[in-house]
Amino acid sequence: MLRLALQKNPWFLALLTLYTVVELSFNHRLLEFASQAFDRDDLDGLEFWGRCLSGCGLGLLLWRWLDRWIPARSLSGLLSMVIGISVMWQAQTRLIDFLLQQASELDKVTSVQRLSMRTLVADGGFTLKGLALGRVGMSDALRDSVKALFPAASLGVDVSELDKQLLTPSALSAPMFDVEEAQQMLNDAYRQTVVLPIALGVSLFFALLNISQAVSLLLMHAFRGTRARRWLWRGQPFMGGLLALCLVSLTWFSGNDWVDSAGHREVLQPALQTEKPVLALFVQWTLHAEPFWHDWAWFARHHLLQGASFRSPWPLKAP
Repeated sequence: MLRLALQKNPWFLALLTLYTVVELSFNHRLLEFASQAFDRDDLDGLEFWGRCLSGCGLGLLLWRWLDRWIPARSLSGLLSMVIGISVMWQAQTRLIDFLLQQASELDKVTSVQRLSMRTLVADGGFTLKGLALGRVGMSDALRDSVKALFPAASLGVDVSELDKQLLTPSALSAPMFDVEEAQQMLNDAYRQTVVLPIALGVSLFFALLNISQAVSLLLMHAFRGTRARRWLWRGQPFMGGLLALCLVSLTWFSGNDWVDSAGHREVLQPALQTEKPVLALFVQWTLHAEPFWHDWAWFARHHLLQGASFRSPWPLKAP
């Protein structure tokens, strides 16, 4: 007796839906973290869950392929998750370590300043080299994204060139780091600066891929009773891929008051691409994607997961 293909099982569609809800909730938690005082347990927990969740997202994509070749479905599922999590864990770990190793002492020192300025800059009304950077009255979704991404987006420029007086004692005050040594504070500040765009960008990318997979399967189930069901199921991978391409393209080419501003297009973006091209790709994608999907992520976290915190399983300090 032939077993039912993995993608034709309703429980697989439910699993994709659950993953999407958790991934979007995690994405919103990352944005919330960017607005809070630094907490190493929080950052460690977000890095841990980010790598695991993106690995599960990759694993769900791999599972359909492995299921064709491995008779035991439980084994193919386990193997796909192990491969997915291992690949994403190693990839993100190596990328972040590479960025940390390439950072100059000046990058680390100014990252403390940039983190302390993010809320003020997100309010808008600044210019950089005479060019507007965002605007006053930006949406809450965009302001949250700017808070998370401004420290990384501005690494290629001297932020003292902003036309408003940011270099006040309150603006230069460092976030509350749970560290004793100054060097550790600098390392943590820079680590937070580069981790956020990478974690946010990867999280949303895999969420979009699995949303596409889930929607295409849902459509196939909806047309299950028609005469064309066999051809529809055969074309489902193509439909899922096309939907993913559409969602990613729609996200990438979406505009907002920050990315469309002259200060970002002509100063911040070119400078970061020159200084840190790898990081620039994540920053640019995330500046487009986060405001676009912000409300969906907020709804998933607060209404479906009831404000999940995604804390580290192995906290450094007692709760």
